[in-house]
Amino acid sequence: MNQNTLRYVPGTSWLYLRFYGGTQALEEWLTGPFSVLLQPWLVAGSVDSFHYLRYLDPDYHLRIRLKLADPVKSGEILNSISSICRPLLEDDLMWKMEAGTYEPETGRYGINRMDLVEQWFFADSVFWLDWLGGAANEPDNDRWQKCASRVDWMLNRFALTLKEKSEILDRMRKALSAEFHVTRSIKNQLDVKYRTLSAEMEFALKKAVDSTEQAPTLTDLGATFPDHETLIRSNLVPDLVHMTLNRALRTRHRVQELVLYDFLARYYHSAVAREEVNRD
Repeated sequence: MNQNTLRYVPGTSWLYLRFYGGTQALEEWLTGPFSVLLQPWLVAGSVDSFHYLRYLDPDYHLRIRLKLADPVKSGEILNSISSICRPLLEDDLMWKMEAGTYEPETGRYGINRMDLVEQWFFADSVFWLDWLGGAANEPDNDRWQKCASRVDWMLNRFALTLKEKSEILDRMRKALSAEFHVTRSIKNQLDVKYRTLSAEMEFALKKAVDSTEQAPTLTDLGATFPDHETLIRSNLVPDLVHMTLNRALRTRHRVQELVLYDFLARYYHSAVAREEVNRD
């Protein structure tokens, strides 16, 4: 095995599970029964941390990884999770649950950063689990506003200037636009949509500035780079932004990401221009 490759099979310190089912049913299960089951484990210390993400392979499913304080209890924890899956399985809202081997993405993040990345995934998963659980009756547009504010809040934790935010989001927008072969017609549609929603975007980012939530792991991750410029050029910030949006968005992730990146890039570009005018 390559020294930079880590693998955790069932029965070791990481329990990795996949849940296949409908998008809404799985989200409601995640923020409801699973969250209720998880909280006492975290408080008692039997589960040190966890994180989740949404995936297509090609079937939609949730991936949940739990870091266990005592791997001997993995069978007990697995049985408890199985019990809260039965109602969904019986109603065909969930059609498969399976265990797998967790292989941390050390190639993407670097083995020296993996512990910090997993700590951030834990904090981010807790954030979205709490927010999504409390947002069940909120208007749909609240989710995209929360996504925008979350991204801006993360960029602030990396101590990025407005210009650096603008450059990174423009880079992300261009990469996704190329992936989707965005045409002039689509760009015009985005123009119209942004003009309609720009006030809501500004309101959402104001809330990000006002947030009191702390994220020492993001600051620590930034400090693993030899200098700030190396951090800016790396893929770490785009990768972590992509992952937080994956946790937040229920469906059509890449399309919604494209819209969010486009809106944020436009907002930051305008903010940089205003800052330069005021400086003059």
